Amino acid sequence: MNETLQRLNLYNNMMTESIGPTLAVAVKNNNTIQSLNLAFNTLDKQDLRKIKEFCKRNIQNSEKIGLPDIRDELVDLMQTDEGIQVTEEQILERVKYLKMERISIEKEFIKEQDKFDLLKCKQEDFYNRLLKLKAEVNEEMECIKIAEEKIIEKETEIVKDLQDKEEDIKFKIEMAKAQQKKINGKIQNALDQIDIKNREIQEVLFNKRKDLERVQKKKLFKKLRYEKNNMLNEIEQLKKDIENLEKRKKGKSLSTLRRTKTSYYKSCSINQGSP
Repeated sequence: MNETLQRLNLYNNMMTESIGPTLAVAVKNNNTIQSLNLAFNTLDKQDLRKIKEFCKRNIQNSEKIGLPDIRDELVDLMQTDEGIQVTEEQILERVKYLKMERISIEKEFIKEQDKFDLLKCKQEDFYNRLLKLKAEVNEEMECIKIAEEKIIEKETEIVKDLQDKEEDIKFKIEMAKAQQKKINGKIQNALDQIDIKNREIQEVLFNKRKDLERVQKKKLFKKLRYEKNNMLNEIEQLKKDIENLEKRKKGKSLSTLRRTKTSYYKSCSINQGSP
């Protein structure tokens, strides 16, 4: 819509390929745009070529239209009262000068356009590299996702195995505890039986000791009884001896009797022990 704008900078405006055709149609309908900077935008090459051709067309049209316009302006100035009186030679020189300026401007424009094309090529290379890098990154991301899924599967398998092992270990621990209880019960029963046997043995020992004491008492009693019988026999024998001695005392004195009596008692105490 603008009829005076000649240069437009749309550098790095994130324009995509879908905008290219509409932009080409807009430049086609515009007759004043001569330079359009579209670097670092993802546009199609065909659309860029069309836009470039339309810009060249506008440049050519401006060259054709420019000189008559300048002549008309100069004529208008010459015809006005306030205008400067200029000769035709001066006008032609002015026109030549303007043509030279136009040529220099066109050369500069071509240089800038070449630079723009180089930048566009670099942009395209850079964009292609970015696409390759993006594809590589996507592939690596897919590989990473696959690896993560595998790792997650392995983790789930490991967790299941650990849970199964934990359940087996718990079951084994419970079985071991039950066996330990049984063993402890058997050990306790064995200890109880040992205690019972020890008590029985102690009772037997106690009874045997009592029996032994009884036997010893019986033996002692028998011994005492035997000694008592012996003593009684000896006393009777002594009585008999005394009687015999009393019968014989007629021919003996009392002193001799006493001596014989004491010697007899001593001999008895030495042979048989004290009564």
